[in-house]
Amino acid sequence: MRLVLTTAFVLMVAPVTLHGQLEKIDALALETGTRARILGPAPDSKFTLITVASAKPDSLLYRLGGSSNTRSLGWQQISKMEASVGRHRHVASGLGIGLLTGTLSGIALGAAGQHGEQRALNELGGAIAGALFGTIIGGTAGFFWRTERWIPVYLPQTIKLPQ
Repeated sequence: MRLVLTTAFVLMVAPVTLHGQLEKIDALALETGTRARILGPAPDSKFTLITVASAKPDSLLYRLGGSSNTRSLGWQQISKMEASVGRHRHVASGLGIGLLTGTLSGIALGAAGQHGEQRALNELGGAIAGALFGTIIGGTAGFFWRTERWIPVYLPQTIKLPQ
């Protein structure tokens, strides 16, 4: 039982630590057409999804989603920016989680109410059936579960001249 819990914990935590180890990119290196999200300087502001038109040393030219109008915003007016590195599906994660939970559920259902040799056969049959149905359901769920991966963007430092 400890091995099962340890394996489940590692399968859930490992992808999170790997996802957090992505590099940052420079804002001036963003290409035209890159999907990004920006956060304004106000504490209650929310991320705004944009498409980068161009990145200049003093400002960012962008378009809001679905709009063809280009807007400009100075770098000092952006407190945080993240760029999309693409969308991906979670088929492998779904297959693994489905296999694990299906197998354990099948064993638990096969063991219910039986004793002796018949119980062991029911557990084996439950494990096989649970693994089969769990991977099908998990793989299907992972196929339809899509997320977008965002990486932080280094914002250019603006030089303030003394007055």
